[in-house]
Amino acid sequence: MRKRIFAAFVCLCMMMALVPSMAYAGDTVYTGGLCKHHPQHDDACGYSEGAAEVPCNHEHTEECYTLVTNCVHEHTAECYSGETTEPICGHVCSEESGCITKELNCKHEHDASCGYVPATAGTPCTYVCEICNAQPVEEPECNCDTKCTEEESNTDCLVCGGENGDISGCVGKEKTEEPQCVCDTKCTEEESNADCPVCGGENGNIENCIGTVSKMSMSPRSIVYPNELSMAGVNINNNDYYKNDGNGGLIEGTKDDYNVHYDAERNTLILNGVNVGDNTHYTSVKSDVDNLVTALYIEGSQIIIELKGNNILNGKDLKDGENVTAALIGKSTDITITGDGTLTCRGGSVEKSTYDNVGTYGILIANGKIHCEHEGVITATAGKLTFKNSQSIAYGIYILSGREDSVFEMRSGNLRASGGDGGAGNTKYGIFVKSKEKAVFKVSGGEIRANTGENNKNVSYCTGITVEGETASTVEITGNGKVYIVSEGKNNKGIYR
Repeated sequence: MRKRIFAAFVCLCMMMALVPSMAYAGDTVYTGGLCKHHPQHDDACGYSEGAAEVPCNHEHTEECYTLVTNCVHEHTAECYSGETTEPICGHVCSEESGCITKELNCKHEHDASCGYVPATAGTPCTYVCEICNAQPVEEPECNCDTKCTEEESNTDCLVCGGENGDISGCVGKEKTEEPQCVCDTKCTEEESNADCPVCGGENGNIENCIGTVSKMSMSPRSIVYPNELSMAGVNINNNDYYKNDGNGGLIEGTKDDYNVHYDAERNTLILNGVNVGDNTHYTSVKSDVDNLVTALYIEGSQIIIELKGNNILNGKDLKDGENVTAALIGKSTDITITGDGTLTCRGGSVEKSTYDNVGTYGILIANGKIHCEHEGVITATAGKLTFKNSQSIAYGIYILSGREDSVFEMRSGNLRASGGDGGAGNTKYGIFVKSKEKAVFKVSGGEIRANTGENNKNVSYCTGITVEGETASTVEITGNGKVYIVSEGKNNKGIYR
């Protein structure tokens, strides 16, 4: 009877296994089996039920046991008599004494008569529901540093970019634009644009000023164009473009390929890597008493020279009938030099002349002014002077005037001025500012290195910088301006005024 009850219990357990289990929304792992998308097993899922074991109904008989003797009696003194060593208790091992017991040693083998059926294992359902077992999809995250706008979004962002991008979920920070300089005019320590977000105010920084037009330059409405503008023998026309010919001259250029351009609207001569001037390519200027030759000639009004790249102007070597050579000559003009390029001006050499008064200059300005507001380096060097008489001179920069003030003013950049390497002549100066009225030499920024040049043993007068005005001579070195002077030779001086 007990075996039948046990068999019924096993069958009940197997039936419970067929009852589908419930799945909950919070479950994170799905192992396969029945679900609402696979409510019943089929051949495709591979499921099969197992069978529980049917127990054997064999009942043990005497033949299934073996008698085993294991004496449990212990002899005491009463079991012995006299001097004999043999026990006299008469103990005999038996089942009653517990020394002989039965141990099961059934040799029965299951057969049809005992009713035994072994259990059979089932096979699990291999169906895995892709819906119930779907992995959670991670929401894309915005990786923007800068806040996206309707006009500009981050195309690489998984949230903001692409056709379905949604910038409303952008986590980037609002874009803070750096203040931009709005100056047209170059600010200085003395005067800056109070309305500029970069240069103005208490925390203004004029070092980042992008203005290129000088304070002294004119507005477009008041521009008076130069009477003459010539380079290497070529007249520079308004708004035309020119480029180096590779031999010291100029040929026609284009807007995309040029070395020289005159922007009439801004009254600005742009030098963009020009390299001109030699004994063949030059501009000749004659006056009542002088015959001058130069690489660049500017006459009249004001003009801005804007430097881009490395620029070289070479003066022509003097020959008979010529008495003045310079890389740049300005007559009755006010020149402002701007830009971040460089400019090298070399005067021509003087070996002989039919004139008594001869001169070689890097830059020569007659009745005019120079204002340096550039960021690069300007080098002005006189040519080699080997022709010696009482009126032969070699100056790096010479500004002279007979009827108005002569002005040299430097606000930024670097300037190198030298009297050249000639070993003859009467005077060699690095910079000479001379006027019958007032001579002015001002440096409020940048750096000047002026020297008389080399081989000055036989030169009569050598001065690094000379400022000579008949009514007044002004020398001002202020702010961040620096002036270094090297002067050697007879009667040499650093700054003479």
